[in-house]
Amino acid sequence: MKKIIALYKEPKEQEAFMRYYRENHVPLAETIPGLSGMTVTRINSTLTGEQGNYLLAELCFESDEALAAAMKTPEFAATGKDLGNFAQGIATIMIGEVLDA
Repeated sequence: MKKIIALYKEPKEQEAFMRYYRENHVPLAETIPGLSGMTVTRINSTLTGEQGNYLLAELCFESDEALAAAMKTPEFAATGKDLGNFAQGIATIMIGEVLDA
């Protein structure tokens, strides 16, 4: 399984951020073809490492091929473009692979 992982730093206006995220960004992300699941985690505290993390979102895809195909779609492009509407300068986007422990 492949994932797109978005790590958001603490926004200046938390309520406005969460409202936009829930009402606009999540519905956009849910339209991405091949998306097999999404998990959103509100960070309560950071025990070690860099402080100031606020939200972690994981978008799941069944395979490299599913992720590659999704990344070529208008829905994926629209979701990425939307980051500028609410998360300018506070989002880190990564791609990962789920490993057996």
